[in-house]
Amino acid sequence: MAYRIHIAGAFGANQKNLQDAMSSLPFDESPIDFQQDDQWLWSSFSVWHVNTSQIADCLQTLDKPSVLLTSEDGMRWYLSIFQGGKQHVRLCHQFGLLGTSDDEWEEETDEEEQCAAGICQFDDDFEQLAFLWDEDEAARVAAEEQAEMDRFVAGKEIVSEQEEFGCTLPSGLSQQLANETDGERACQVFLAWQHQTIHDALTELSVTFDREALAGCFDPQLFTELEADSDLGNMPRLVRALGMSSAFSNDSEASSQADPDQVDESDTDLSDGEDWDEDELGESSESDAALMEQINDAAQAMIDSLGGISSNPLASSDCVQGELLASAGNFEAYATDSKQLVEAHGESNKIKQAAAELEASGFHHVGDLICPSVGGMVCMCFAGPSEMHAHILVEMYCCREFWTQFENGHVLTTNNEENMGESEPELGHYFLSYDELSMPNLLKKHRAGIDKFRLHKQTEPIVHETTMNCFGQHFTNFLARSVC
Repeated sequence: MAYRIHIAGAFGANQKNLQDAMSSLPFDESPIDFQQDDQWLWSSFSVWHVNTSQIADCLQTLDKPSVLLTSEDGMRWYLSIFQGGKQHVRLCHQFGLLGTSDDEWEEETDEEEQCAAGICQFDDDFEQLAFLWDEDEAARVAAEEQAEMDRFVAGKEIVSEQEEFGCTLPSGLSQQLANETDGERACQVFLAWQHQTIHDALTELSVTFDREALAGCFDPQLFTELEADSDLGNMPRLVRALGMSSAFSNDSEASSQADPDQVDESDTDLSDGEDWDEDELGESSESDAALMEQINDAAQAMIDSLGGISSNPLASSDCVQGELLASAGNFEAYATDSKQLVEAHGESNKIKQAAAELEASGFHHVGDLICPSVGGMVCMCFAGPSEMHAHILVEMYCCREFWTQFENGHVLTTNNEENMGESEPELGHYFLSYDELSMPNLLKKHRAGIDKFRLHKQTEPIVHETTMNCFGQHFTNFLARSVC
């Protein structure tokens, strides 16, 4: 199960001041239940019930130091540290960097360089997809791919990813990483900076914390496979290092007794370029195993207390799923009602606007489906002209997409989110992605793609029934073929 939570805490604050500061959060029940650990007062919130900016705005009204931790996909977490209306720290930690060896960086680099050189599968896909692109677009894509390979540097990849996650690194660090071609060394430099940044900010704000445990959060030799499997990565370990020991433990005393062996902070200087012993990576003692079992149990208990935190909040609501619409392989699609989810969504206005634009373009809302086996993905289904239909993927960045199936079995999908879908010509899946393109222009792109299929593939679109069973079958067939 995916754990998506906020943990917000204030150091040295009293209950009344913290309750007053958080009073603007959109909760029916009041007051918020805050836990106390030594000088910390903290509480946890579902990311589906309140967004990061709302909590951050509340914390910045306090004159005491405060922190906000938010978990995200890919075992990432975000940390912000505030005091007196100022944000002292905001960073994104990628747990995967703790386990990235230089061999993995080299393997990824070699694969991309081979693709650019035209000696792997990318070249075949490139040729098979070229017919869909506009005039001169194939040459442009090829040039961009080559330029990307020419400038690939391990450290630059870290800087680029951090920018994608909304975290701009200091110019000095960015420059240092930009010149770092050794992937392992780049990870060490970046992790050392994150550790030092948090350490210095907490020290400056006179927050007491476990310095050795904090250093251990950024030491590649201390991460465990159990942490990698927990979905939260090392976030629980950081929370305990800050002093909120009961956040991920049913028994805070037992948790503190089960902490991993402390290490000398001088031995965890990640900037010294020491070789990593890969045999030590992923090792965990019996106490570590017991601790992680406690953490997972406590995380589940926290989820239950919040009314359920999964990859989709609808999965824990009263309108989970209706009749079975279709199935293919291990995938099933059920009828549902997205109204409750849309109303609660942080971008509900954006979703409603997308639906209105579809209706204005001649589409009509047929119904909604949910696919439990892919994290409870909810899809709003729209029928349009006979040769195309449309979806709004509610939880997937409000992704809007048009799809058409052809007589030769191929499917063309055109969407407005570059990260949603990758063409697989060998499976008959073709994607055209245009980041944040308007609905009318997206529809024009899809119609142009249909015309190119007619011209180059000598095939015609299939006229589908406009029933939810049809949508469900298309959805599950696509998923089943993608994993074969």
